[in-house]
Amino acid sequence: MTSGSPPESAGEAFQLSGPILAKLPPRPFVCLEVHGELSKCAPAAWGRFEQDIKPQLAMEKSTGRWSGNFVDDSKDGDDKFTYQPGFTFEEAPELVDQARAGGASVKTVGGPGDFAQYRMEGGFEHLGSAWGAAFARLGPAGLRPRSALSFEEYVDMEAAKPVTVIWIPVERCRSRTRSRSRSRQ
Repeated sequence: MTSGSPPESAGEAFQLSGPILAKLPPRPFVCLEVHGELSKCAPAAWGRFEQDIKPQLAMEKSTGRWSGNFVDDSKDGDDKFTYQPGFTFEEAPELVDQARAGGASVKTVGGPGDFAQYRMEGGFEHLGSAWGAAFARLGPAGLRPRSALSFEEYVDMEAAKPVTVIWIPVERCRSRTRSRSRSRQ
């Protein structure tokens, strides 16, 4: 494990600690998939999930509220951004027709490889800044992002300062060592 950086505070807006190098065991994830800039599509996507999908699920078997996101720099416009709001479960639930018709699918949160884990305390309006700070800390920690979904885990949404865990798929940077030959005189 890599030790985390001290918490970063943007005034009193949010605190971010990490990265900690961690594993994220795979688990079933019932979600919608929408495309568009996160700040524009996330509120509507969560509203749609809450109204159309969540009532069709056995929520007592849910293990948490999550979202997945990915930026594909090879695409342009809204197609560049993928956002997946949803809930994790211990076992993949059967989706009823209404959930499928609403656009729900079962995917996976986590998986093989390492993840940089960060803990953010603060309002959801600060998540964009927290993500920027999280990515900025990767290089100094000897890490770089892998091309895979990143995740947000909403741990305590009711707290005065909500807690969100940010998971970024990473790999370790290869260190460059230079061999130096010294000649003796």
